Amino acid sequence: MDSAVMSLANRDPVVAGTFYPGEPDRVARALTRWFSGDLPPARPWRAALVPHAGWLYSGQLAAEVLSRIAFPPTVVVLCPKHRAGGAPFAVAPWRRWLFPGGSMEVDGELSQQFAAEVPGFVWDHVPHAEEHAIEVLLPIIARLAPATQLVAITIGRADLERIHLCGAAMAEIARDRLDALLFIISSDMNHFADESETRRLDALALDAIDALDPDRLYGTCLQQRISMCGMMPAAMVLSALRSLNAVHRAERVGYATSGEVSGDVHRVVGYAGVLFE
Repeated sequence: MDSAVMSLANRDPVVAGTFYPGEPDRVARALTRWFSGDLPPARPWRAALVPHAGWLYSGQLAAEVLSRIAFPPTVVVLCPKHRAGGAPFAVAPWRRWLFPGGSMEVDGELSQQFAAEVPGFVWDHVPHAEEHAIEVLLPIIARLAPATQLVAITIGRADLERIHLCGAAMAEIARDRLDALLFIISSDMNHFADESETRRLDALALDAIDALDPDRLYGTCLQQRISMCGMMPAAMVLSALRSLNAVHRAERVGYATSGEVSGDVHRVVGYAGVLFE
Protein backbone atom coordinates (compact mmCIF):
# COMPACT_ATOMS: atom_id res chain seq x y z
CA MET A 1 0.00 0.00 0.00
CA ASP A 2 1.27 3.47 -0.89
CA SER A 3 1.33 5.35 2.42
CA ALA A 4 1.39 8.67 0.59
CA VAL A 5 -2.06 8.11 -0.90
CA MET A 6 -3.59 5.88 1.79
CA SER A 7 -2.76 8.50 4.38
CA LEU A 8 -6.14 8.87 6.11
CA ALA A 9 -6.64 6.44 8.97
CA ASN A 10 -10.36 6.27 9.77
CA ARG A 11 -13.45 7.40 7.95
CA ASP A 12 -15.84 8.28 10.77
CA PRO A 13 -19.57 7.62 10.33
CA VAL A 14 -21.50 10.66 9.08
CA VAL A 15 -25.08 9.36 8.72
CA ALA A 16 -25.33 7.19 11.84
CA GLY A 17 -28.33 8.44 13.79
CA THR A 18 -30.12 9.56 10.63
CA PHE A 19 -29.96 6.89 7.91
CA TYR A 20 -29.40 4.11 10.44
CA PRO A 21 -29.08 3.88 14.22
CA GLY A 22 -26.37 5.86 15.94
CA GLU A 23 -25.92 3.55 18.92
CA PRO A 24 -24.04 0.22 18.70
CA ASP A 25 -26.73 -1.72 20.56
CA ARG A 26 -29.47 -0.47 18.24
CA VAL A 27 -27.39 -1.34 15.17
CA ALA A 28 -26.82 -4.82 16.61
CA ARG A 29 -30.51 -5.32 17.39
CA ALA A 30 -31.56 -4.38 13.86
CA LEU A 31 -29.05 -6.78 12.34
CA THR A 32 -30.08 -9.58 14.70
CA ARG A 33 -33.72 -9.03 13.78
CA TRP A 34 -32.98 -9.23 10.04
CA PHE A 35 -30.81 -12.34 10.34
CA SER A 36 -32.67 -14.25 13.06
CA GLY A 37 -34.90 -16.34 10.80
CA ASP A 38 -34.12 -19.08 8.32
CA LEU A 39 -31.83 -17.61 5.70
CA PRO A 40 -31.33 -19.03 2.20
CA PRO A 41 -27.96 -20.72 1.65
CA ALA A 42 -25.25 -18.19 0.87
CA ARG A 43 -23.25 -18.73 -2.31
CA PRO A 44 -20.84 -16.82 -4.54
CA TRP A 45 -22.13 -14.15 -6.94
CA ARG A 46 -20.34 -11.82 -9.33
CA ALA A 47 -22.23 -8.66 -8.36
CA ALA A 48 -25.19 -7.33 -6.42
CA LEU A 49 -27.50 -4.33 -6.74
CA VAL A 50 -28.41 -3.12 -3.24
CA PRO A 51 -30.53 -0.13 -2.10
CA HIS A 52 -28.98 2.53 0.13
CA ALA A 53 -31.83 4.56 1.63
CA GLY A 54 -32.40 4.84 5.35
CA TRP A 55 -32.69 1.48 7.06
CA LEU A 56 -36.34 2.22 7.87
CA TYR A 57 -37.10 2.17 4.15
CA SER A 58 -34.66 -0.23 2.50
CA GLY A 59 -32.48 -1.80 5.18
CA GLN A 60 -34.36 -5.07 5.29
CA LEU A 61 -34.21 -5.46 1.50
CA ALA A 62 -30.48 -4.68 1.53
CA ALA A 63 -30.03 -7.31 4.23
CA GLU A 64 -32.04 -9.87 2.23
CA VAL A 65 -29.79 -9.36 -0.79
CA LEU A 66 -26.52 -9.44 1.13
CA SER A 67 -27.50 -12.47 3.23
CA ARG A 68 -27.58 -14.60 0.07
CA ILE A 69 -23.90 -13.93 -0.67
CA ALA A 70 -20.90 -16.05 0.31
CA PHE A 71 -18.53 -13.11 0.54
CA PRO A 72 -15.07 -13.17 -1.06
CA PRO A 73 -12.04 -11.43 0.47
CA THR A 74 -12.93 -8.02 -1.05
CA VAL A 75 -16.07 -6.11 -1.99
CA VAL A 76 -15.79 -3.28 -4.50
CA VAL A 77 -18.69 -0.94 -3.74
CA LEU A 78 -19.56 1.62 -6.39
CA CYS A 79 -22.12 4.27 -5.53
CA PRO A 80 -23.45 7.44 -7.15
CA LYS A 81 -21.86 10.79 -6.37
CA HIS A 82 -24.77 12.48 -4.60
CA ARG A 83 -23.00 15.71 -3.62
CA ALA A 84 -21.10 18.41 -5.46
CA GLY A 85 -17.37 18.78 -4.95
CA GLY A 86 -14.36 16.60 -5.53
CA ALA A 87 -13.42 14.35 -8.41
CA PRO A 88 -16.08 12.80 -10.66
CA PHE A 89 -14.73 9.29 -10.01
CA ALA A 90 -13.21 8.97 -6.55
CA VAL A 91 -11.55 6.08 -4.76
CA ALA A 92 -11.77 6.58 -0.99
CA PRO A 93 -8.33 6.95 0.66
CA TRP A 94 -9.10 5.80 4.22
CA ARG A 95 -7.61 2.64 5.69
CA ARG A 96 -10.72 1.84 7.71
CA TRP A 97 -14.42 2.81 7.73
CA LEU A 98 -16.06 3.10 11.13
CA PHE A 99 -19.70 2.67 12.13
CA PRO A 100 -21.34 2.42 15.58
CA GLY A 101 -20.03 -0.74 17.18
CA GLY A 102 -17.63 -1.78 14.45
CA SER A 103 -15.49 -1.08 11.42
CA MET A 104 -14.53 -2.40 8.00
CA GLU A 105 -10.96 -2.58 6.76
CA VAL A 106 -9.99 -1.29 3.32
CA ASP A 107 -8.17 -3.37 0.71
CA GLY A 108 -5.46 -0.77 0.16
CA GLU A 109 -3.62 -2.60 -2.60
CA LEU A 110 -6.73 -3.09 -4.73
CA SER A 111 -7.94 0.45 -4.01
CA GLN A 112 -4.60 1.74 -5.24
CA GLN A 113 -4.90 -0.33 -8.40
CA PHE A 114 -8.35 1.09 -9.20
CA ALA A 115 -7.08 4.63 -8.65
CA ALA A 116 -4.02 4.05 -10.82
CA GLU A 117 -5.42 1.97 -13.68
CA VAL A 118 -9.02 3.03 -14.35
CA PRO A 119 -9.13 6.15 -16.55
CA GLY A 120 -10.40 9.12 -14.57
CA PHE A 121 -10.37 7.35 -11.19
CA VAL A 122 -8.38 9.26 -8.57
CA TRP A 123 -7.80 9.29 -4.83
CA ASP A 124 -10.19 11.81 -3.31
CA HIS A 125 -11.89 11.86 0.07
CA VAL A 126 -14.15 14.82 -0.73
CA PRO A 127 -16.97 12.96 -2.55
CA HIS A 128 -17.00 10.34 0.23
CA ALA A 129 -16.87 12.72 3.19
CA GLU A 130 -20.65 13.23 3.51
CA GLU A 131 -21.83 10.35 1.29
CA HIS A 132 -24.32 7.85 2.74
CA ALA A 133 -24.59 5.29 -0.05
CA ILE A 134 -21.65 3.13 1.02
CA GLU A 135 -21.72 3.75 4.76
CA VAL A 136 -25.26 2.42 5.28
CA LEU A 137 -24.29 -0.98 3.83
CA LEU A 138 -21.14 -1.56 5.87
CA PRO A 139 -22.67 -2.70 9.20
CA ILE A 140 -24.69 -5.29 7.26
CA ILE A 141 -21.70 -6.57 5.30
CA ALA A 142 -19.49 -6.59 8.39
CA ARG A 143 -22.03 -8.67 10.34
CA LEU A 144 -22.18 -11.24 7.54
CA ALA A 145 -18.49 -11.22 6.58
CA PRO A 146 -16.29 -9.54 9.22
CA ALA A 147 -13.03 -10.42 7.43
CA THR A 148 -14.07 -9.00 4.05
CA GLN A 149 -12.28 -5.82 3.00
CA LEU A 150 -13.60 -2.80 1.10
CA VAL A 151 -12.82 -0.77 -1.99
CA ALA A 152 -15.08 2.31 -1.99
CA ILE A 153 -15.70 4.29 -5.19
CA THR A 154 -18.07 7.14 -6.04
CA ILE A 155 -19.18 7.52 -9.67
CA GLY A 156 -20.27 10.85 -11.12
CA ARG A 157 -21.90 11.58 -14.46
CA ALA A 158 -20.50 9.76 -17.48
CA ASP A 159 -21.42 9.10 -21.08
CA LEU A 160 -21.51 5.59 -22.55
CA GLU A 161 -18.02 5.91 -23.98
CA ARG A 162 -16.64 6.68 -20.52
CA ILE A 163 -18.70 3.89 -18.95
CA HIS A 164 -17.25 1.30 -21.33
CA LEU A 165 -13.73 2.72 -21.05
CA CYS A 166 -13.86 2.43 -17.27
CA GLY A 167 -15.60 -0.93 -17.49
CA ALA A 168 -12.83 -2.33 -19.67
CA ALA A 169 -10.15 -1.16 -17.22
CA MET A 170 -12.10 -2.59 -14.28
CA ALA A 171 -12.36 -5.88 -16.14
CA GLU A 172 -8.58 -6.07 -16.53
CA ILE A 173 -8.13 -5.51 -12.79
CA ALA A 174 -10.71 -8.20 -12.00
CA ARG A 175 -9.66 -10.72 -14.67
CA ASP A 176 -7.29 -12.80 -12.56
CA ARG A 177 -9.15 -12.41 -9.26
CA LEU A 178 -12.81 -12.81 -10.17
CA ASP A 179 -13.44 -15.32 -7.42
CA ALA A 180 -11.73 -13.07 -4.85
CA LEU A 181 -13.94 -10.00 -5.27
CA LEU A 182 -17.58 -9.00 -5.49
CA PHE A 183 -18.92 -5.85 -7.14
CA ILE A 184 -21.69 -4.16 -5.17
CA ILE A 185 -23.74 -1.51 -6.95
CA SER A 186 -25.25 0.81 -4.33
CA SER A 187 -28.35 2.33 -5.88
CA ASP A 188 -31.93 3.33 -5.29
CA MET A 189 -34.35 3.31 -8.20
CA ASN A 190 -36.61 6.10 -9.49
CA HIS A 191 -37.12 9.09 -7.21
CA PHE A 192 -40.22 11.12 -6.37
CA ALA A 193 -42.88 10.10 -8.88
CA ASP A 194 -46.11 8.67 -7.53
CA GLU A 195 -46.36 4.99 -6.62
CA SER A 196 -47.76 3.68 -9.90
CA GLU A 197 -45.43 5.74 -12.11
CA THR A 198 -42.40 4.79 -10.02
CA ARG A 199 -43.25 1.11 -10.37
CA ARG A 200 -43.75 1.51 -14.13
CA LEU A 201 -40.44 3.30 -14.62
CA ASP A 202 -38.53 0.95 -12.37
CA ALA A 203 -39.89 -2.04 -14.28
CA LEU A 204 -38.34 -0.62 -17.46
CA ALA A 205 -34.96 -0.14 -15.80
CA LEU A 206 -35.09 -3.58 -14.18
CA ASP A 207 -35.92 -5.20 -17.53
CA ALA A 208 -32.69 -3.73 -18.90
CA ILE A 209 -30.82 -4.97 -15.84
CA ASP A 210 -32.33 -8.44 -16.27
CA ALA A 211 -31.02 -8.36 -19.85
CA LEU A 212 -27.51 -7.56 -18.48
CA ASP A 213 -27.37 -4.75 -21.05
CA PRO A 214 -25.53 -1.58 -19.92
CA ASP A 215 -26.37 0.31 -23.12
CA ARG A 216 -30.06 -0.48 -22.79
CA LEU A 217 -30.04 0.52 -19.11
CA TYR A 218 -28.30 3.81 -19.90
CA GLY A 219 -30.59 4.59 -22.86
CA THR A 220 -33.78 3.60 -21.03
CA CYS A 221 -33.01 5.74 -18.01
CA LEU A 222 -32.12 8.77 -20.11
CA GLN A 223 -35.02 8.45 -22.55
CA GLN A 224 -37.63 7.73 -19.87
CA ARG A 225 -36.08 10.15 -17.36
CA ILE A 226 -35.70 7.41 -14.76
CA SER A 227 -33.79 8.88 -11.83
CA MET A 228 -32.05 5.66 -10.79
CA CYS A 229 -29.15 7.25 -8.93
CA GLY A 230 -26.79 4.30 -9.39
CA MET A 231 -27.50 3.78 -13.07
CA MET A 232 -23.94 4.71 -14.07
CA PRO A 233 -22.24 2.43 -11.52
CA ALA A 234 -24.61 -0.37 -12.62
CA ALA A 235 -23.81 0.16 -16.29
CA MET A 236 -20.08 0.27 -15.52
CA VAL A 237 -20.15 -3.01 -13.57
CA LEU A 238 -22.25 -4.74 -16.23
CA SER A 239 -19.87 -3.50 -18.92
CA ALA A 240 -16.88 -4.88 -16.99
CA LEU A 241 -18.44 -8.28 -16.34
CA ARG A 242 -19.79 -8.66 -19.88
CA SER A 243 -16.38 -7.93 -21.35
CA LEU A 244 -15.05 -10.86 -19.28
CA ASN A 245 -18.00 -13.08 -20.23
CA ALA A 246 -18.42 -13.39 -16.48
CA VAL A 247 -22.11 -12.59 -16.01
CA HIS A 248 -24.94 -14.70 -17.40
CA ARG A 249 -28.01 -14.15 -15.27
CA ALA A 250 -29.69 -11.63 -12.98
CA GLU A 251 -31.85 -12.81 -10.09
CA ARG A 252 -34.27 -10.36 -8.51
CA VAL A 253 -34.43 -10.65 -4.73
CA GLY A 254 -37.09 -8.04 -4.09
CA TYR A 255 -38.62 -4.67 -4.86
CA ALA A 256 -40.24 -2.07 -2.61
CA THR A 257 -41.05 1.62 -2.44
CA SER A 258 -40.86 4.19 0.32
CA GLY A 259 -44.63 4.50 0.14
CA GLU A 260 -45.00 1.07 1.71
CA VAL A 261 -43.41 2.47 4.88
CA SER A 262 -44.41 6.14 4.86
CA GLY A 263 -47.92 5.74 3.50
CA ASP A 264 -47.25 8.62 1.08
CA VAL A 265 -47.94 7.22 -2.39
CA HIS A 266 -47.66 10.57 -4.16
CA ARG A 267 -43.89 11.04 -3.94
CA VAL A 268 -41.98 7.80 -3.51
CA VAL A 269 -38.57 6.23 -4.12
CA GLY A 270 -38.15 2.73 -5.51
CA TYR A 271 -35.77 0.10 -4.12
CA ALA A 272 -34.60 -3.07 -5.86
CA GLY A 273 -32.36 -5.95 -4.87
CA VAL A 274 -30.69 -7.98 -7.62
CA LEU A 275 -27.92 -10.60 -7.68
CA PHE A 276 -25.78 -11.39 -10.71
CA GLU A 277 -23.99 -14.61 -11.66
